[in-house]
Amino acid sequence: MIFVQYMVLEFSLTIPSSAKKIKEKITDFKNFKNYMPLQIEEVRIIEDEDEFMGISLDNNQVITEEIITSKAILKARIKQRSLQTINDNSLITKIIQGPAEGTIIKLVLDQQDGQTLVSISIEPKLKMKYFFLKPLIGKEYKKIFTAILYRIHTEIVNENE
Repeated sequence: MIFVQYMVLEFSLTIPSSAKKIKEKITDFKNFKNYMPLQIEEVRIIEDEDEFMGISLDNNQVITEEIITSKAILKARIKQRSLQTINDNSLITKIIQGPAEGTIIKLVLDQQDGQTLVSISIEPKLKMKYFFLKPLIGKEYKKIFTAILYRIHTEIVNENE
């Protein structure tokens, strides 16, 4: 299988919520479908060791399985698995199974005066047959993460009212 890495997409957003609250939300994987209900059908935690594909997990890691409906790019239903590594101020997601296998997404949370600077770095890897989609995929990743983070902020604000 030939994989092509074609870019690193980096961007940041300032969200007027605490880093602690944002981290709680971005690591509540089962709740992710509430942030993107038209794109994310389901996220489940893989708890059966036989399903880990031989990956030995640390205490700060979990494997998730996501079912994503893409209407913008491929018009397809995608099933993928991701290794989630949760650190003090970051979440690193490595897609370990699916069309974007090998893609790494890193979110870093930096608390600044009641706000949080969220820095996002995405290193997409695609199977060769999807390579022609590279310009669209970069834009789609940014749109998805921006929408998720703003919806998380809205949920935090509503909880505080």
